[in-house]
Amino acid sequence: MNLDIALFRFINIHDPVPFLDDFMVFMSRSAYIFYLLFVIIAILKDGKKAVLPFFLLIIAWILADGVGNIMKDIVERPRPFYIIEDARLLVGKGTSFSFPSNHAANYSAVATVLGYFFRYLRLPSLIVVLVVCLSRVYVGVHYPSDVFGGAVIGVGIALLVIAIFKKIRVIFIKDRLSGIFYVLLFFLLIARLYYISYGPLELSGDEAHYWEWSRRPDLSYYSKGPLIAYLIGLTTMLGGNTELGVRFLAPFFLFFSSIIIYKLSHELYRDSRISVLSGLLIQFVPLFSTYGIVMTIDSPFIFLWSLSLYLFMKSLEAKSILPWIFLGISAGLGMLAKYSMAFFFISGAIYLLLDREKRIIFKSATPYITLLISILVFSPVLIWNFKNNFVTLRHTAGHIGVYEGWGLRPEYFFEFMGSQLGVLTPLFFVAMVIAVMRSFFKDESIDSKDKFLFSFSIPELIFFFIKSIQAKVQANWSLMAYHALFIFTSAWFIIKWNSLK
Repeated sequence: MNLDIALFRFINIHDPVPFLDDFMVFMSRSAYIFYLLFVIIAILKDGKKAVLPFFLLIIAWILADGVGNIMKDIVERPRPFYIIEDARLLVGKGTSFSFPSNHAANYSAVATVLGYFFRYLRLPSLIVVLVVCLSRVYVGVHYPSDVFGGAVIGVGIALLVIAIFKKIRVIFIKDRLSGIFYVLLFFLLIARLYYISYGPLELSGDEAHYWEWSRRPDLSYYSKGPLIAYLIGLTTMLGGNTELGVRFLAPFFLFFSSIIIYKLSHELYRDSRISVLSGLLIQFVPLFSTYGIVMTIDSPFIFLWSLSLYLFMKSLEAKSILPWIFLGISAGLGMLAKYSMAFFFISGAIYLLLDREKRIIFKSATPYITLLISILVFSPVLIWNFKNNFVTLRHTAGHIGVYEGWGLRPEYFFEFMGSQLGVLTPLFFVAMVIAVMRSFFKDESIDSKDKFLFSFSIPELIFFFIKSIQAKVQANWSLMAYHALFIFTSAWFIIKWNSLK
């Protein structure tokens, strides 16, 4: 008999003690009442200073609960009452696995946050946690190692949340608006993870399709590149075949896309208002926000296009070849996600042609090294298609309407126009049109920043609007054009607003 089972038997298996049994059941089910009391005490004693710790407490609890559920599906340890025949079960059996104890994780996370911010709550919070952990063994639903593991997870997550808070606080002191941006971004990340874990949205047809691919790894697939299957395969291997397992990376891709667009905007304009607005548009515009929950090829594509934009800008300024190498890897991965990443190279060439100072780059080896690296990263698709008679090429040609001929179909154009109005929201769509049209026809000149942003947006939009006259164009096909337009539209309105003061 190992130590874990011996301790379980010592704590759980004994003659009934009515008062103690009732107390342990209460603590196992309702100990949150004590923490609600602690929060009330903190609010009464510290007033507004208790609001932020309460916000962090909720985040730590949600994260601890989510990580605990993921770990349960990975470890798949049966509850002790299924293994130990004479175990006393004082509460419902539940449907989840045993390791770790989410009660221990959640209460430990809450206690750690409370103890960090409020010294007078450290001891009572610790006592409640210890009793809750003991109660989960006492009522027969967990082994001692389950509650120990849960407590470690809870404390670790709470310390991580506190560390992130301290980092954001430094940003907040330097730039209040940017600090608010990071807090909101972090909150949206947690909210999306929570919704994926507990919300009612089942896998879409595309997600289920890609999940099925992930169970059969290959160099590529007939209609799409393999990156989406590799990513889902990785997260389901670690987190189980659940909605969270499939979608786990989607919120993180959108989270980091916002940060990258924020940083790119800041590099271009050095204005926090432009940076924050650009970064938040990715979070709230429906065309993008959807892919913070749903895990399709567009989820990694949004991130990789953002990253490639930033790396391209940094490469133009760099004296070393390293950023160009990273750009090649990023763009190559982007093509493994979605073939329309090829537009990136066209847009990059257009920008270099438009900017006289940058044309000299064509004479250097760096852009061609980047192109070669991206082709090497993309090579699994080429190899697979070579072995399968280039079926992807034929499928894609049919998908984009090549076989329909070159007749004019204006109904598709208006359908595509309407879809863009819907997925961008009428407010942003109109704002974008105003900013772009005014810049082309009213403003005196278009500077290098404008050329950069237009090169990575206008060619794509022109292509898809022209294409929509000939064949049906899906609403999300033009998605890559809006990264740069988020920045440009934000900058145009904020700069114009300043000029009116």
